[in-house]
Amino acid sequence: MPDRQVSMSDVARQLEVTLSAVSNWRRRHPSFPSAEKVNGQEMFLVREIVDWLDGRKISKKDLKPGELPGTTYGTRFRGAMRIGHASHVAIADALWDELIQFRGAEDVAMFADLVLGLLYLAVSNDRHWNDIVATEGSRRLQLMELAALDHRPVLHVLHRARSSFFNDTRGETRLTEIIRLVERMRRSGQGPDMFEFLLNQFAAAEGRRGSGVHTPAALVRLLVELVAPAPGTSVFDPCCGSGGFLLGAAKYIAAHAGHDFDASFTGHALSERSASLAYMNLQLHHVPADVDIRADALFRNDGMLIANERFDVVLSNPPFDLKEPMWSASVSELHGRYGTLPKKRTNFAWLQYVMSSLTNSGRAAVVMPGGTLFRGGAEGQVRANMIEEGVVEAIIALPSQMFVSTGIPVNVWLLRPSERREGEILLIDASDLGHLTSRTQRSLSDEDQSRIGDTVKQWRAGDGYENVRGFSASVVVQRIREQDYVLTPARYVGTSVELNPPLRSVRELRDDLARLERRAAAADAAVERQLDRI
Repeated sequence: MPDRQVSMSDVARQLEVTLSAVSNWRRRHPSFPSAEKVNGQEMFLVREIVDWLDGRKISKKDLKPGELPGTTYGTRFRGAMRIGHASHVAIADALWDELIQFRGAEDVAMFADLVLGLLYLAVSNDRHWNDIVATEGSRRLQLMELAALDHRPVLHVLHRARSSFFNDTRGETRLTEIIRLVERMRRSGQGPDMFEFLLNQFAAAEGRRGSGVHTPAALVRLLVELVAPAPGTSVFDPCCGSGGFLLGAAKYIAAHAGHDFDASFTGHALSERSASLAYMNLQLHHVPADVDIRADALFRNDGMLIANERFDVVLSNPPFDLKEPMWSASVSELHGRYGTLPKKRTNFAWLQYVMSSLTNSGRAAVVMPGGTLFRGGAEGQVRANMIEEGVVEAIIALPSQMFVSTGIPVNVWLLRPSERREGEILLIDASDLGHLTSRTQRSLSDEDQSRIGDTVKQWRAGDGYENVRGFSASVVVQRIREQDYVLTPARYVGTSVELNPPLRSVRELRDDLARLERRAAAADAAVERQLDRI
């Protein structure tokens, strides 16, 4: 891109605006790039046009389908010129490699809070950010504190992280370099995307030591596709982490229905840190959301797994079997519509709470560990009751190593409040799909996601669906009942390779052997003839 040039007409055409609009920008804004004459025509350097357009947001009324509020003309121009995606990835990777060098001895989560808090501030508040960039030393730390106070409780993470620089002899140098890199992210015009990228990178860096549950982007896209949120729907995540599912739902609606959608987004977080990260992530992407710290309410109150609100779509990846001492001393059991659970068996508590959160026509997709498909006892009874009530629509077994925080296989529960396909549950064994993206993590490709999504869509529509041996089966509840309500897909879909072929007679085997011997003799003779010619 360094020496490419475009005319004003080219700019207007790629942006899908009028030539007069571009002319007005040039006339009204002294910062508009300068032109040079080439064969009598005024031409502009592409890189300068892109940099200038990155600072100009598209008004809501002029957004195209798939563009979220806050999208810049720079983003649209890159897409039209096909110069954006690869370079953005390369830039993001390079910035990360440089950034992580300044972590020092800090805890990864603390370093993440500092960087993400600064990036949020850089993109959302020019006044505070410009003051921080222009100063140094103790005054800079004071300005960071003031900014954190002005954005309470969102920048709680920044307030907590900045204190680590007081007693570090290299703290000021490290902070200066971090601010320099954050400023580069801001000036790139890709601040919201960089925030999302950094969430993924920090989750990978924390690994299994991380305190939160981060859902990989490929899994977010898959679950959102499976519930297909529409304009006007209410979307809820009862344990929202950093807001990935809510953001994914907003992007899906924007891509399929345009920017002008009337949808609501609600998230409950398990901690103040989670609520802050989710709020920042959603705000930077201009997704209006109600986020609060209420995810643990079902364990702290009277143990009744009943939601106070109803939503059209519920998406969640709650922590598996919470071990933290977060339960109220007065709660000895968890009570839901489908059964009672010991208080430390929280997986089916989440599932029951999700069901109580759905409207009569709602749909949910929830990530669960493999044990939910076959455990007995109280959990087995709840699973049986959910199956008999017809609220389990489908189960999708996913590969192991999907998460950086755990290597165990997980599955997706698709739920609905009432049975829509008489007496059948779709079971998909996708455990063999995916590819390694690192030594310890797998991901689903676009083709993998499409295969799963298309199978579910065809089954729901009853149009062209057929069982695929080793992959999917539509199973009647009576058969599941006979299997003690175990929902492990592999038990029902069979294997794609026939492990026990039918036995053959001795005569058939002798005939095959004779035929192979004749072929071997003919091959030997052909070789001898070729050797005789040498």
